[in-house]
Amino acid sequence: MKRNTGIICIIAAVLVVFTAAPAIAIADPQTSFMVCGCVSDADGNPCNGSYVRITNSDTGVSWNARNASESNYYQLLITSDDVSDGDTLRFAVVYGGESAETECTVTPGDINRGVFYVDIPIGALPGDVNGDGEVTPADAVIALNMAVCGEHSEVADVSGDGKVTSLDALMILQWS
Repeated sequence: MKRNTGIICIIAAVLVVFTAAPAIAIADPQTSFMVCGCVSDADGNPCNGSYVRITNSDTGVSWNARNASESNYYQLLITSDDVSDGDTLRFAVVYGGESAETECTVTPGDINRGVFYVDIPIGALPGDVNGDGEVTPADAVIALNMAVCGEHSEVADVSGDGKVTSLDALMILQWS
């Protein structure tokens, strides 16, 4: 009888460990979230070593993105605790004597992918989405694709409402 009690205790302990382990894993769903992109001038030339500050407008928390002096690529690794679906991220960029600011809204797709990619133009021509120096029907097609995919670009958001929609594509097409 004493031996059976010992075996029952061991089985109970094993059951507790195996049933509690998934609960512990579920309790901390925090994951990495990468914010990254490239900074370029109006002609599409890289702005190497630019300073990029990213602020979550919904929480007020700001971070400095990492950027090497020999590259126009910036990146910031945060966690899913720092950003949520629907949050607005504000990007402030300084390069030489020029600066730019843009805002983008985080979508459920961004959260699921764990990546938020934003290219930031400095001194760009509004509506010139492909950066070739002209506003053409090709820019309207790109803007429409961005609207369908839920992507954002300050250059494509010619209506200034904070998102790229079919209205922006229509306005770009009319300007071309």
